[in-house]
Parts: sequence; C-alpha cells; structure tokens
Amino acid sequence: MRDVKELDEAQALTRQRHEWAVQRTGWVLMALWLAAGALGLLGGGGLLGATTTGEEGAPIWIVHERLARLETPTTLRVHLTAEQSDGEVSFWVGADYLEHVEVRQIMPQPASSRAEPERVVYTLDATATERPIVVALIVQPDDPGLLRGEIGRPGGPSIRLTQMVMP
Repeated sequence: MRDVKELDEAQALTRQRHEWAVQRTGWVLMALWLAAGALGLLGGGGLLGATTTGEEGAPIWIVHERLARLETPTTLRVHLTAEQSDGEVSFWVGADYLEHVEVRQIMPQPASSRAEPERVVYTLDATATERPIVVALIVQPDDPGLLRGEIGRPGGPSIRLTQMVMP
C-alpha cells in the first residue's frame, strides 16, 4: 500500500512541475506580447513612432513610423506651415523614396503634382485648410530593408527620414 501512495505523490509532484512550467511559459509569452505592442510591432507605431524635424522653427516636420511592414500601408504625416501668400503651399518627396514605395493616397488631395528629375512636387490649396497644414501621405513599402528618403519644401528646407521595412 505504501508503494501506491509514494507513486501518487511522485505523479502529483511531476504534474505540479509541469503546471509551473506551463504557467511560466504563459507569463513569458504575455510579456513578449506586451513588449511587441509597446514597440509598435503589432501595428499603430507605439514607441517606434518618430517625429522628424529640421531646424528650429522649420516650416516642415514629419511624423512617421520608424518600423514599417512590407506591402502594408503606413502613413507619413507631413506638417507644413503656410508661408506663401498666393493661397498655395507645396512640398516635395524625393524620387529615391518614391522608387521603393507605392503612394496609395494623399489627404487632402493635392491641387496639382509635377515630376522633376529628383522629386515629385505636390501643391495644395492652402485657403481651405487649417494651419499648420497636415498632409497624410499613405504609402506602401515595396522592398524589405532600410528605406531612406527626403521630403522638403521647394526653395526651402528638407528633412531626411529613415524607416526599417520588415518582411
């Protein structure tokens, strides 16, 4: 009879150790899930969101995600101050950036755009827009790896941005 009791205690101890291992694994997985969410790996930017600015008081700055996903839309928010008196405000996006992304949408819709050798210039109607003007440039990366680009104002400052595109 004593052998059966010792066998039950050994099985109970084995079962308890197994339950502890499962519990610890669950805690580790939850911690990893929370960390991934905080870093923006599950979407929405998180701690990996960035604001890229030029000089102090520059008429342009960009809010974007440092980490983008391949073939998944990501948004660049281009903030522009309306300094021009003709009711229009323009910005450009470098061709080196545009070669590696597909522009899905621009909001508000530009009044016009023109291609130049090293960039595409977008012009917006600044009379119907609040200040500063915020342009949502929704792009979809085509290639994994480091994505670098430049966005600027015609005749004014430009800002370099870097994003890591995950497969």
